[in-house]
Amino acid sequence: MEIYAALSPLETLAEHQDARVRAACLKAVRSLFFKRSFVLVMKGLEDDDGQVRREALEAVSALHFGHAFDPLQRIYRTSPNPEVRRAALGSIGKIHSVEAAEMLIDVLRQGDPDERKLVSGHLSRAEQPEVDTLLRRAVAAEQPGPIATSMEKILRARGA
Repeated sequence: MEIYAALSPLETLAEHQDARVRAACLKAVRSLFFKRSFVLVMKGLEDDDGQVRREALEAVSALHFGHAFDPLQRIYRTSPNPEVRRAALGSIGKIHSVEAAEMLIDVLRQGDPDERKLVSGHLSRAEQPEVDTLLRRAVAAEQPGPIATSMEKILRARGA
């Protein structure tokens, strides 16, 4: 059932004492493409139970749509867990918006090596034509070095 009304009962069940019920809620939320779904996801990422956290992580990977950008960005910026951060970046990389592409370019500048590799792939495959312009501007603003070289490599991979 992919309707907004399904979120309210899931929010109630997400408080259940049984971790299996909480995990099932997070499994169900993966198909609910609403910004409000992230309330459950963020709560699940901090759950004491490992299975609940795994389902929340899967939800982070599955939820990539335009309005998901803000909560995914928040998850990336606030999570201390590298796996969660990479999952959020992976989903952001599937969002076709200028602000998502700008964030990926920022991560290319400031992220750790694994994050840089991940976003390089997403930027190379991004369908938005604006990405070429954004990358050219970023290269022009960047000091010569490995980051600028990486950006130029992405531009070449894009055929720009």
